[in-house]
Amino acid sequence: MSKKKKEWRAEKERLLSLGLEDRRKDYRGNYVPLDKIPTWANHDNNTATEEEEQKSFYLADKVSLYKGDITTLEVDAIVNAANSSLLGGGGVDGCIHRAAGHLLYEECHSLNGCETGKAKITCGYDLPTKSYGHSLTHVSDDERHAGSGWKTAFLRGGVTGFRMREGVLCRAVRLLW
Repeated sequence: MSKKKKEWRAEKERLLSLGLEDRRKDYRGNYVPLDKIPTWANHDNNTATEEEEQKSFYLADKVSLYKGDITTLEVDAIVNAANSSLLGGGGVDGCIHRAAGHLLYEECHSLNGCETGKAKITCGYDLPTKSYGHSLTHVSDDERHAGSGWKTAFLRGGVTGFRMREGVLCRAVRLLW
């Protein structure tokens, strides 16, 4: 086994074995802890009616909408669109790769890419998040295929019960259970 393969695997194992306080000692900068991210139900701009709130109460207490730098979120996982190589690039995926450091690239390289409509999960490395979900979504007008990579990433992350709609993208997953 090459030294690089051993390096990312050992670091991934080390990071995933750390408790929260020990993991925080490794953070490189500012972070946003989970308790500082309001749930959908507690969001300032929540305009749902009382009836709508009662119907979605359980879900609204589990999902957060966040506008900001997702590379600073201290959550179980962030999920983002990726290209098929999983090796970063431009846009949000490139920013996540740069913030996570070279070990994310090394782990992604070992995964041999990803098929469209699928998702792969890696360690967050230098990010405060534990995991990074790389999602390859279908670009389609057909609702049966649109967003299938997001659905796969949510299901692997333990988030179920979502009906993905065109134009609705989730950039961070809030797992409370």
